[in-house]
Amino acid sequence: MQQPDPLELRPQTSILIEELLSEMKDRKPAVGDLLVQLRGRAYGLLLLVVSILSLIPGLSFVGGVIIIIFAAQMMIGRLVPVLPPMIARRKVPMAPVSRYVGRVLPALRFIERFVRPRLPMATIPPLRAIAGIVLIGLGFTLFIPFPFSQIAPALAACIVSIGLLERDGIAFIAGLVLSFAALLLSGWTAMVAWKTFVGVLG
Repeated sequence: MQQPDPLELRPQTSILIEELLSEMKDRKPAVGDLLVQLRGRAYGLLLLVVSILSLIPGLSFVGGVIIIIFAAQMMIGRLVPVLPPMIARRKVPMAPVSRYVGRVLPALRFIERFVRPRLPMATIPPLRAIAGIVLIGLGFTLFIPFPFSQIAPALAACIVSIGLLERDGIAFIAGLVLSFAALLLSGWTAMVAWKTFVGVLG
């Protein structure tokens, strides 16, 4: 009898989050405890949230800093991202979190219709380390003070994050390809911004 593929038995992220919220609804867990409960999906979920926030003008610089911190930890092989103790020990009131997540879950379920666990070799630790390096580069490009320059790197980071979150190797590879394109575009944008700045001064 053929054994089922473990990836096919992997619950969708939306289901895992719903179960976690149900389990924690009468508690006030620390942020660090929630990350441990998310296990291997902590990086993907956190990076996805930060990448989406980085699309908003004015938040891209902060988003870039956070992406660099998480990506560096992923690059050196940490299974769960480590937060500063002050943040990790902070208690989370689950009632407002549940309300917010309830609004976000429909969008996550929509994304899950198009992604699924496949091509798992693409998300093994060595390639995750490479993804960490690429994400660090994307994080730095979010510092470029040029209108709409954050859109390409933030979208690329979103797709990489979705690939990590759902163990979708195709989405993961597509995100890396888009990341390299975004890095080239950001390099060109930075050069134009620098020339414009020098021209104004000159």
